[in-house]
Amino acid sequence: MENRHMRYFLAVADLGSLTKAAEYLDVSQPALTQVINKLERGLGVQLLVRSRAGAELTPAGLAIVDDMRESLARADAAALRAKAVAAGLAGRLTIGFVTLATHTVLPRALRAFREKKPGVEIVLREMGNLSQAQALAHGIIDVALLHTPVSLTGRMREKIVSREPMVAVVPAGLAIGRDGSVSLAEVARAGLIWFPERNLPFLRMRILAAMRRAGEEGRVVQEVERSTTALACVAAGLGVCLLPASVRQFLHQGVRVLDISDGEDLPRFEIRMAWAPQLRPSLATEFAMLLDAV
Repeated sequence: MENRHMRYFLAVADLGSLTKAAEYLDVSQPALTQVINKLERGLGVQLLVRSRAGAELTPAGLAIVDDMRESLARADAAALRAKAVAAGLAGRLTIGFVTLATHTVLPRALRAFREKKPGVEIVLREMGNLSQAQALAHGIIDVALLHTPVSLTGRMREKIVSREPMVAVVPAGLAIGRDGSVSLAEVARAGLIWFPERNLPFLRMRILAAMRRAGEEGRVVQEVERSTTALACVAAGLGVCLLPASVRQFLHQGVRVLDISDGEDLPRFEIRMAWAPQLRPSLATEFAMLLDAV
């Protein structure tokens, strides 16, 4: 059954007249009559009773009029959605992100993207580095916000969207110097709370190397998958965690955030955005372009 046939039938049903319906549809009455006859032949039932007074629905016509109205509304909605998706005004964008991206990068990007593409459905998935790399390679997510450096499979586009110095998150009761900072040697002696080696191997290696140069052999006393878990472990007194400076915005009972007095040898904490290149501009590309490299 063609949409045009349903539209013509509904016009007659609503206006109660072939003549009025033909005028409303801007078609000739013989053409409208031909469509109604074709529709009735196709269904094998009479839908309208014609008379000089107009046209009335038969019981069969009454039985299907609401179904036709719903089917036509769905078809119209599907057509509008298809056009919106093609124009980049609708669709779905799945974003993977590490917890620390929620402090600065993610809110800024979401705000800008929502203003530009209010009709796009956004799916958010908090994931670790390794999980994001795998999900991006398999097309499970469209955009990844992860810690760098990271090894990605396949041909991907990347750019750094955040680069911050590291600070020490320490238990509230930890004794500190008069200047309110902590040294790498003190962090090493307290024990490091850090992410699994499979997630951030290069950052882990460089941090431990910096501690050795500071005169202490650093060790990871507790591995965590999320920075929120790291804060809880620090509050419990299990050790000290090194995180980006933006963690100051994320208050947690039982911890203090301190500068590292000799932290110039530490790597910067970076967040990189990665997405698969497309032949034509995609939602992922538009999202990525909203954030300039820092």
